[in-house]
Amino acid sequence: MTSDALDELICRHLDAVDAGRAIGFAPNLRIEVFVDLLSAALVPHQASIVADALMASLPQMDQKASGIVAPKWGNPVLGYELARRLGIPLLLGREDRLFGRWFDGTLERNRKWYLVDDVASEGERLLELVERAEEEGIEIDSAYFVVVRREGDARAMLESEKVEIRTLREWDDEDLRRLQAEWRRR
Repeated sequence: MTSDALDELICRHLDAVDAGRAIGFAPNLRIEVFVDLLSAALVPHQASIVADALMASLPQMDQKASGIVAPKWGNPVLGYELARRLGIPLLLGREDRLFGRWFDGTLERNRKWYLVDDVASEGERLLELVERAEEEGIEIDSAYFVVVRREGDARAMLESEKVEIRTLREWDDEDLRRLQAEWRRR
């Protein structure tokens, strides 16, 4: 899988929203170009491109000692695909408690857990996920994203909790517009 294949896929799934309109869950976060990798993940061959790219960045996973945490409100399809390929458990972080639990899946406290998602922008919800994991007795070792948005504070908020972040791409609206313009010229 080449870097170009991932960038081409991202370009095919860029959506422009009304200029300056707040998107997502943070009313103060202004993003005009939306990276929609959940839609990409719903198409099997496109899901493979995203999963292959992110898998290449993950550390060696031990099937007996590793696990993946993905936010259910993010890209649970990507989290599932990575966990399936690696043969390790998946926990899906919930927005609210269900029967006293923050996560769907089997909590195994003796594992090293890795947070994965497609795009990170606003960090408050990701930080809540890390805190909820701690409440449940599990620790998230590090976080892996396909794209981190520079407009948001996800990197700063997770790093403030000592969660190391790895990302394949780090872009803002201007970078994405430039990338898409280059892609269209080809």
